[in-house]
Amino acid sequence: MMSLVQVLLFTTFWGTRALAQNSVLVYPTSSSVSFSRSATPQTSGGFFQCRLTITEATPAEVVERREGLVHLRFAPGSFDGCFLDKMRGRNIAEGWIPEDQITYGANDNEALTPARPSVTPNHGDTRPGAPCPEPMNEQASRRNYADIGDLVQHVRAETAGMKPDAGIEKYMECYPYNARGKADYPKYRPVIDKVVETFNADLGNGSLFVNKSLFKCLLRRESGYDVTLESHTGAVGLGQHTDINIKHISNRLSKKNSWERQLWDRFFAQISKTPEGKKMLAECPQTAGGQAPTFNSKSDARCPLNSMAASAIYNLQVQQALRKSSQLKDVDWSDDLTYQLAIGATYNLGDGAASKAVDDLALEGWVDSIRQRSSKPAKRAEVAGHIEALRNCMQAGNWKGMHAGDRPQCDLAAAREPSTSGPVRNVPLPPRRPAGR
Repeated sequence: MMSLVQVLLFTTFWGTRALAQNSVLVYPTSSSVSFSRSATPQTSGGFFQCRLTITEATPAEVVERREGLVHLRFAPGSFDGCFLDKMRGRNIAEGWIPEDQITYGANDNEALTPARPSVTPNHGDTRPGAPCPEPMNEQASRRNYADIGDLVQHVRAETAGMKPDAGIEKYMECYPYNARGKADYPKYRPVIDKVVETFNADLGNGSLFVNKSLFKCLLRRESGYDVTLESHTGAVGLGQHTDINIKHISNRLSKKNSWERQLWDRFFAQISKTPEGKKMLAECPQTAGGQAPTFNSKSDARCPLNSMAASAIYNLQVQQALRKSSQLKDVDWSDDLTYQLAIGATYNLGDGAASKAVDDLALEGWVDSIRQRSSKPAKRAEVAGHIEALRNCMQAGNWKGMHAGDRPQCDLAAAREPSTSGPVRNVPLPPRRPAGR
């Protein structure tokens, strides 16, 4: 999977018109997109003319497909033009998109709607091609936030092209992994809230925090919230920890002054005071007698609290490695989905290989570089499938399943099957069960 939508567009002015039966919604994988006047390579500059912005699912009409490209026609004003287009008063409205680099599904609207509506869209309406729409409109949902911090996180998710937390919860409801994962997930939600609250730090490369959406989707991808799962590689626990990962985390926790140990101790001091924390500690043989939690073995990793804490630590270690290698000091909200996908891809590949992959690259190039880093085709395919699954889970407007053949299990009357009018990606997906690292 590419880290962004590579949009190849002709710069033509096109009047508003009714959509034909080939209407689609194009879902971006990043707010940063590359545009060109031509669908064929140029003698200089390659395909791309400049970088523009797209932040939401955009209506279009499929004109034709050929040789891995799809020719789409957008409404006027969908995008601002490149520099020369602005100078000449033109808007980009039509062009080509590589079919393996986007998500697009059927759009049942009869006419192409304005790209920038003046009224707040009602997300309670059934989204074309989406089996599980968010349950309430934007204004109503904002009134229900308990404090301004929650509202800020909601706005951040919207701006970053990610589902808000309510959307992630609906996705989990629509696509449970198995009966055990579905039954156990609710008890993990308050623990995840405490993980996100606790595991944040400034380690010299800017403020680092565990993104709740990524964390929920990552555990869903890794284990399906089935704590008994053991992968074909021998990875165990909610976060699917390998022997190498366990040894790495254990070594850092053995150093009492390390930031990992400080955050670990802080988390367990807080979670042990909660009802769900007390119950999970009592259910784990390693802590049932009041022993201090450790992370030295697969038995430790099978304990849900230990696994979630270790996964959060590794999340921050991944960010530290990526930022140190790339010299990236801050992340623009509009690029947050790309950043989180890079973290998720690195969780699967390993922070050493991934940090080398992003050396001196701008953020929009991270995900694809990480995807291609392994020298083994099977591993590259696994990482690609991992990225694809996380994107489907996190991306706003995207309700495709994590695995090929997934079908939603929503109880909403308005639920619809994902569109089959176009492929999501031409990359191999792993088997249906979550893949261990």
